[in-house]
Amino acid sequence: MNRQLKELSIADPELAAEIDTKFVERKVPLASDILQMMVAETIWGLSIERAFGQAIAHGFLSLMGNVSKERISRYRDLIRGTGESGPTMGRMMAGVLVPILIRTDEGFLKQFLETVAVLLEKGSYTLPPVTDALLFLLHEGDSDGAIAFLRLLTDIFRQPLSYNRSRNLSQIVPKAVCAFPVRGRAARIREVGRVVHADVSLTEAFLDSFDNGLLHLGSEGLTVFVSRGIELLSENPTAGEKFFSMSSRQARECCVNLQVAVPLSQIRNRLDRYLQARTGLRMTVKPLSALSPMHRSPGGEHLGVVSDGKFIYLPSEIDISPTRAENNNLYQVLVRLEAAYYECGTFDFDLEKAMEKGVFPDTAPLRKVSFAEPDESGKSLADLERFFAFFKRPQLAKDLFVIFEQGRIRLWLDRHYPGILRMSLPVLRAEAHRMAEAGEFTKPLFRLYRAIVLNEGTAADQNRWIETTTKRFHQTMNPTVTVEWSAALVADVYGEAENHVSEKVDGALLVPFHRQIRADLFMHTYGTDEMKAVRIQQLLSERNIKVYRSDIRKKLRDQNGTLSLDDVQSIVVSLRDSVDEHGMEKLRHIHSDLSAIDFFGMVAESGPATTPSAHFTGNSFRYREWDFRLQDYLQDHVMVREVPTPLAAADFFEATRRKHHGLIKKIRFSFEMLKPQGLTILRRWLEGDDFDYRALIDYVIDRKAGMIPSERLYIKRLKQERDVCVLLLVDLSRSTANTVLGGKATVLDIEKEAIVLLCEALSVVGDRFSIAGFSGSGRLGVEYYLIKAFGEPMDETIRQRINGITPRRSTRMGAAVRHAVSQLVEVPSKVKLLLLLGDGFPNDTGYKQDYAIEDTRRALDEARSRNIHAHGITVNFSADVQLDALYGKRRHHVIRDIRELPDKLFRIYGALTRQSI
Repeated sequence: MNRQLKELSIADPELAAEIDTKFVERKVPLASDILQMMVAETIWGLSIERAFGQAIAHGFLSLMGNVSKERISRYRDLIRGTGESGPTMGRMMAGVLVPILIRTDEGFLKQFLETVAVLLEKGSYTLPPVTDALLFLLHEGDSDGAIAFLRLLTDIFRQPLSYNRSRNLSQIVPKAVCAFPVRGRAARIREVGRVVHADVSLTEAFLDSFDNGLLHLGSEGLTVFVSRGIELLSENPTAGEKFFSMSSRQARECCVNLQVAVPLSQIRNRLDRYLQARTGLRMTVKPLSALSPMHRSPGGEHLGVVSDGKFIYLPSEIDISPTRAENNNLYQVLVRLEAAYYECGTFDFDLEKAMEKGVFPDTAPLRKVSFAEPDESGKSLADLERFFAFFKRPQLAKDLFVIFEQGRIRLWLDRHYPGILRMSLPVLRAEAHRMAEAGEFTKPLFRLYRAIVLNEGTAADQNRWIETTTKRFHQTMNPTVTVEWSAALVADVYGEAENHVSEKVDGALLVPFHRQIRADLFMHTYGTDEMKAVRIQQLLSERNIKVYRSDIRKKLRDQNGTLSLDDVQSIVVSLRDSVDEHGMEKLRHIHSDLSAIDFFGMVAESGPATTPSAHFTGNSFRYREWDFRLQDYLQDHVMVREVPTPLAAADFFEATRRKHHGLIKKIRFSFEMLKPQGLTILRRWLEGDDFDYRALIDYVIDRKAGMIPSERLYIKRLKQERDVCVLLLVDLSRSTANTVLGGKATVLDIEKEAIVLLCEALSVVGDRFSIAGFSGSGRLGVEYYLIKAFGEPMDETIRQRINGITPRRSTRMGAAVRHAVSQLVEVPSKVKLLLLLGDGFPNDTGYKQDYAIEDTRRALDEARSRNIHAHGITVNFSADVQLDALYGKRRHHVIRDIRELPDKLFRIYGALTRQSI
């Protein structure tokens, strides 16, 4: 080979070395005549242009080992033919011909060459965007779409077109085709072709119409739409043109009536609300296109569903069913089933816990392993991934686990959410039936999936192994067992499965809608929490304290990466059931040890008051607390920690603005009345800045009338300014997830909508404002979430923080008020206002009823003593007399409907800030 490449090394040493390296890496046996052909063509290309020769070499390298010698010779002939037209054309063809020749379909190559010939008649300028689009389609594996695209181009450019029209269409058509979803792309392209045959001048307008609604039509609906348009075009060309451009009412109504596809953007907010209400987790939905391609489901964007612990990724559009209602239902089914993984604790699998509790049989092929050991790349591994790696065939173990775990979830849903199961099973069974009819899904694992997950029973043609495995599943599983039992069943049946499932023939298990369990994605999202959990477990193990990493991980995940004293107590196995005085002392020592870890931001037991603590990743502050029983303060009794507010890409902010457009208009108009006019003119002064011309006229008239005129002939101009700052403090306790009495929205929904409305109002009046939330657990675990600081602009980051507000834990209101006051006193404003938005009374560990009310009232009195006006707005509460005790009479309002907010907000805000004018 070195001898054959010697000639090439003279022309281009770097390219020859690269080719030599490729051959060594790939170990592909080559005939000397093929190698000689490649060298000769490459040298010929280099003689024309270096980049052309390199493109030829790379093309040969891609084809070798993938196609026959005859195809490689065809490549050589085609490159020779196009290269003679110029190096630019040659480079382009050298790249695009490779994926075409790798296909065995001779008809595709024939169609490609025909299309290229037609395009070249218009000019070579038409080729670059076309070849780029073709490569994109082939890369996506959309062969049907690619050949339909070539035929469409042939139909368009065979017609007489001007230079400008040809250039325009060569840009627009490829771009539009690539924007079509993979599923149904070929059908949409064929409908464009029908329009081209009817009138090529309508091509651009028709392609633009896909952005105006046609993209949401299914194949049958689009066919009906185009047929109706062609009929109109033959009757009235003007009406037909308006129809295809979607500029007529008739076209828009026809499109709506035919629409069956459901875009994710239309129901995303509803799915987000469902997720947060049902799971209580900070999860939202996103399109699969937002997920990295390497992480997507094997079915591509259209039919896949996957989640990573923070987002559930769904198709950007679903149109697989003939009706809109069925497509809408599929979105709901996918979200409900994916959410069940988190409710059932699938990703909380703990390998150490499973092995210690003996859920694995003695015959299980498991070996000892370091549970904190990373993989070869240094990446942290999820326990499920470690578990699958124990087996000789990890993919088989994973497939079995998917079957048993989804079966366990089916049993759990049957007990807790039977309605979800009744909704989901028919959809999954129909898809499984469709897959089975394709002929490729009669394999043992797929039949086992149908028997266990879909509960379809055992068919007569199923083998003994499927029947016995299904029986074992029902003997082992019940709605109360944990995820570890699914893994135990995998270990139990794996040996027999190896004998019944062929690795080469069966491959990986494909299930309806590719509902896999992606532990790798979950670890990618929560890898930092895993590192923390490993370190915490190691430190406690050194002190002979037993904890499980899954318990630590779950607490860290639920509490946004932090641990309170109560959290530590709940995860220490030896102290979990009951804690006596000795146990509490031991617990305090544990907590003290953890607080010394700066990396984890644990809650510390000590630290200077109202100053940042070195034990935290954020700032921590100490505050006193009023004990009405002692009639004295407990100094440095409470710790408040500023916690970063998580961001969420959901469009709650913009959705609220759209939903309450009328209310916002009313609020903005009302608050315009609070806005100062700039200068105030005071008339009839004895001295001033200028003459008052009205007074001068009166002076002259009085003199002529013989009267004694007034000498107040001047005006004064006074600059009028508002000097107001306001801090909105929002209760984020878990009780805000409750539904408002007599309504459908949660307390937090109304709180977040109130925040949006207040932002709109204050942006009009121009007052400085800040937004913060608070929650926490225990006196040393009060969390303060700064959503918007006084100096921050109201930009997209702030909107994403508002989107990310979710219910947290408890309500130690006094500490949060004192911390908010400490921020307000630093703002140089004449009038300072603290608005508290919550759902009732303070409540926390050791902070309840009279004690909590008295401390909070004391904190509010402290605020007022520092000239800070404090006012409470309570959501979802009747007029309880204790609210007077908490806030003081006439210092609080109650709302149960967001529509009540504008009037009350204007009156509250106007009254409290009036003295600033």
